[in-house]
Amino acid sequence: MHILENTNISSRLQNLEPIQGTTADGVVTLSLRQYSPLLCTAIHDGHHMFSWARDNCLLSDKERLQEEDPHTGELLKDMGMVIQARDSRYMYDINRKPLESLYEVAWDRPVWKKPLVASEKKVLLKRHSLYYQYLTEIVERLLGEYEYCLLFDLHTYNGHRQRKGAPLFNIDTYFVDTEMFGDVLACLIEQLDQVCLDGVDCSVACDDVFSGEGYLTEFLYTHYPRCLCISLEVKKVFMDEWTCEVDVQKLADLQSQLSVALSKVGHFFTRKYARCQQQE
Repeated sequence: MHILENTNISSRLQNLEPIQGTTADGVVTLSLRQYSPLLCTAIHDGHHMFSWARDNCLLSDKERLQEEDPHTGELLKDMGMVIQARDSRYMYDINRKPLESLYEVAWDRPVWKKPLVASEKKVLLKRHSLYYQYLTEIVERLLGEYEYCLLFDLHTYNGHRQRKGAPLFNIDTYFVDTEMFGDVLACLIEQLDQVCLDGVDCSVACDDVFSGEGYLTEFLYTHYPRCLCISLEVKKVFMDEWTCEVDVQKLADLQSQLSVALSKVGHFFTRKYARCQQQE
């Protein structure tokens, strides 16, 4: 993967030139191939841990995968603009406020053999901050160009923790201005309803298993009200939740259909809300 320098990212972003590669600090992989008001994120896709963190972690790689969101980056691979996090949420959770992002216990399981020391916490909090710096720069550029933008924050969830019949797609609306953007939610529901996977109940619901109170959506809702951020949870029907073994065909089918659905919502959003400043 191509390594991106920060100065090059900023200049290419300013000129709306394609950007593909991993930042020099390793925090994110950017795939900004086709600029539009639609941006996607996979903030829990990352699995990387520094050697000192991995050696101190009580959880195995496979155990960490159970609570990370593996393959969310893969599900977004055909989207024109994607920010994919590289680091494991067990080092720092991008979807938590900075001071809450360093877990001691996660999902009732202790994370560290020994508590993190101050210098280690400083390194991890810096990386949390860097993620939001990249996100902010991209969102501000899109808002400057299109006035409004739409961000899909993609996650996956473990169905075994939920009630029987929990939806394939859960749309989180806690930080969505439903009065202003209710038509976008309706369009998203309509498009996701078209997804069909063999042997899977492909139901769609809003705020069923989650409501979307994560820090990413809160951050954008608070600081950029013209950026509609929708957190979308997908049940891990494409993999064994315990062994993390992937059903390659089911993942591919989901990926292709989800890309179509999200793209159609993006087109709807663009037609109704976005404009190109340069054309005025």
